[in-house]
Amino acid sequence: MATLASNTIEFGLGVPPEPRRRHRYLGQTSIESVRNHRLAKRRVLYGGTEDEHYDPQTYFQLREIGLSLYRNNGLVRGMIDRGVENVVGPDGYTYVPMSGDEGLNRAMADYWEEWSDSDADRTGRVHLTDLLAAAERGEWTAGDNFFFLDEVGIHGRGSLILIDGGRCVTPTNDEKRVVNGIRLSEHGEPTAYFFANDVPQSAYVSASEGRFYPASQVIHNCHLAVFAGQTRGIPVFCASVRDLDDLDALIVATRVAARIAADNGFFITKELDPEAYAMAVAETYPDDQDRANSEPPVERLENGLVRYLKVGEKMESVGSAHPAPQLESFIKLLVRMIGVAVGEPIEISLMDATETNLSSMRLVLEQAYRSFRCHQHRNVRNLRKFNRFAFGIAIREKLLPDKPEVYSHAWTPNAWPFFDILKESRARLDLLAAGLTSVSQILGEEGRTLDKVLAEQKSDREKFAAAGLPYPTFEPTTPKSTATSNVTQ
Repeated sequence: MATLASNTIEFGLGVPPEPRRRHRYLGQTSIESVRNHRLAKRRVLYGGTEDEHYDPQTYFQLREIGLSLYRNNGLVRGMIDRGVENVVGPDGYTYVPMSGDEGLNRAMADYWEEWSDSDADRTGRVHLTDLLAAAERGEWTAGDNFFFLDEVGIHGRGSLILIDGGRCVTPTNDEKRVVNGIRLSEHGEPTAYFFANDVPQSAYVSASEGRFYPASQVIHNCHLAVFAGQTRGIPVFCASVRDLDDLDALIVATRVAARIAADNGFFITKELDPEAYAMAVAETYPDDQDRANSEPPVERLENGLVRYLKVGEKMESVGSAHPAPQLESFIKLLVRMIGVAVGEPIEISLMDATETNLSSMRLVLEQAYRSFRCHQHRNVRNLRKFNRFAFGIAIREKLLPDKPEVYSHAWTPNAWPFFDILKESRARLDLLAAGLTSVSQILGEEGRTLDKVLAEQKSDREKFAAAGLPYPTFEPTTPKSTATSNVTQ
């Protein structure tokens, strides 16, 4: 029994099987699919908490894989860009001052818009919305990045410096508790971040090649920060690397097969007498040593080719079963599997909804929007920190009054279009009539604010009155209810 049990452990089963089945298990140890317990599959297991087991080299490779996928894989690039477009949107997030004072609200809104346009980016190149989009794209691609709060800034009003996550590395000669470039307290709280002076070309740098910055000056954008002890973000496509490699190999093989199948070449052969054959061989390989050792040259075939073969050569083609009947469905299956890790349905990834109906499309998009909303909430938390940072400097420089109300505000993320505008607008009116929502809530879900809508309506009415025209009014369209007919049927 001892021998049999030890053999079972040696085969990697982990748990000795029942005695009556031992002979069956020992005979099938090479086939993982027949092992019917959870420890059957061999896995690489690490100790430590969450991502502390990632050594600098492993983490460096994961980031490089994510960046390489974005640069070289059209599907990955499209999925990330679609995600950023949904999370940040074309117009970013709407700042809503809520000081309770109309005049102060206007001053706060004006200052924030000016700061976002001319001061937010330390390089002076882009608006804050574009900076947010770049940060979001970097998080999806490489796992995380950082905002450094520069109190001097461009015009003395503070600015943000977006730092690539690859610059946050662990110095080789630092003796304190540093995990993946972040110095942690005994309770796991980040106290400082080490940033290399330049983007490192390897996972290891000397302490003289960078410096630690206090955590109070750094905002860490961490993608997929889902564990209590996690210190760094992981590129979102790391879980799908094997699927992406399979998809790439399949597409490349299919493309090559299609090109071979589409080519049409002609070859002319003829018999030579022995003397002509010897001359042809000598002409092909002038040197005796070359004639004995040289590999035949690699030939390149082109479509429509007419070519004479060399002496002794024959041409045979390789058959290609292209396209395979199940090719398209299998490719879509792989894309769906890849999208699961991102929270992005294939209809968004491929921008194609021809194979689904409205109800199914609503279901998958609502789940995708929920995923995007989680990203938006993280961006809103960062925007609140940006606002406190910028307004704190403005109060110190007497550009805004020193009142606690200055920090009172809200953020409205970009909204998504209606699935069925008549039904959904009517549903919102019903909720409003029942007192279950508010105009501000409804407008906020659409990425607008009540103050802005009222100001626009007031301006429109004044312009119509000045032109001597009546202001248009509209009766809401009520869709016909189908509840009775459905029940009757």
